[in-house]
Amino acid sequence: MYTKWCIVKIAFVLSLTTRYAWGQSPFIGPFEEAKYIALDATEDLLPNPNMVVDIAKAIVIIRAQYLLVSKVRNNGDWFLGKLRVYNYSEDVLAKLQQSPYGPVESVFDGEDNTTIVTFMQPYNPVLLAERLRAELEINSEPIWKTGPDYGEIKYDPEENTFTFRQGLANCGIDCNRNRYWVFKFQYDHAIPVSQYMTDVPIINRPRTNKR
Repeated sequence: MYTKWCIVKIAFVLSLTTRYAWGQSPFIGPFEEAKYIALDATEDLLPNPNMVVDIAKAIVIIRAQYLLVSKVRNNGDWFLGKLRVYNYSEDVLAKLQQSPYGPVESVFDGEDNTTIVTFMQPYNPVLLAERLRAELEINSEPIWKTGPDYGEIKYDPEENTFTFRQGLANCGIDCNRNRYWVFKFQYDHAIPVSQYMTDVPIINRPRTNKR
């Protein structure tokens, strides 16, 4: 549930997003990006609503203040609240609906005799799959996203810093390095902390899902 203060902050972020329209992702908006960033930072099953709002606000402002990172996007590696389920049946659906993770929003046939199940909540699919296997004996896996690598954004809650990775799609055809920028965010302002490059190749996201 979003508190009254959280709703006020959401309105503020929306105003920033409108002002800095180029700061939005070509695929998902700042709030969706922030959900992925929050889940990665906390390793929780669900994103913390207040953290999501704060992160969305921060990344919009950082992109507005520093054009070097304006094209960096955090589109996520997998779809939130969605799993590829094996050996699906009506009994499996009943288990899911009656579990703490229900209700299920939609179900449709996937590839290789699998079923795509979408939940009402934006669960971390990696943790959700682990819990369903351990608690309900349901075999499933996250559904990976494909597409251009526009980078990623990491958040450190303890230091209140954001690390932006450039991404292959933003650094040219012959790009063979990872470029990073680190910002500390406080008082609605981004402060550059460091920037660096690594020779470690960027690993492409998986193109297929294996059982």
